[in-house]
Formats: sequence, structure tokens, C-alpha cells
Amino acid sequence: MIVNSGVMRDPVHPEMYYIDGVVDAVIFMLTGERAVMTSSVRPPTPGGSSLHPLGLARDYRTKYFIPSMQREIAAKVREIIDDRFDVVLEGPAAPDPYYRNRVAHLHVELDVQ
Repeated sequence: MIVNSGVMRDPVHPEMYYIDGVVDAVIFMLTGERAVMTSSVRPPTPGGSSLHPLGLARDYRTKYFIPSMQREIAAKVREIIDDRFDVVLEGPAAPDPYYRNRVAHLHVELDVQ
């Protein structure tokens, strides 16, 4: 796992380290590249509902992969992890139109409810 400079990795829920391993392994298995974490713990945004400030979400770069590979990465991560986690592909390759206007990345968050 490569971590972008400036990304604050801690404090996070311990299960986020499990996600790091899964995402890194999936990306390496499918592309031969290492995963790049682009966001983790960060300050809250006004009116935002992000779980990043609580240490329950991480983002991983996908913008250098073709759209079909981005979707395959997201699908494989979903297949491996359990349903306590939400995996959202964001950017032009996103299946959900709501997320298509964003920079391409894989967002994974833990629902602790």
C-alpha cells in the first residue's frame, strides 16, 4: 500500500487496516500495481455526512485504470469483504450517476451501527 503524502492514516477503526490489505491485494492481483490511499481521516466538511472524520472511511486511487478495471476492482473488493462495509466507486466509471462527477476513486466505509 502506498499512502499519498499528507494523508492522515490514524486514528481509525481497527477494521480499516483489514480493508487496506484487501484493497491492496485486489488491485495488485488485477493490475500488478500497488493500491494508493488518497484520503483517510480528515476534518469534517460543513453539512457533510462523510465518515472520514470518524476514522471509518478511506479512499483509494482508481483514476489511472480503465473504467472496466475500476468496476472490476470494486466488484472484487465487495465480493471479499462483508456487508458491514460500503464500497462505492466514484468518478466517470461509477455505476451510480450520482457519483460520476467526482474524481475517480474507490471509497470504502465501515457502518458501525
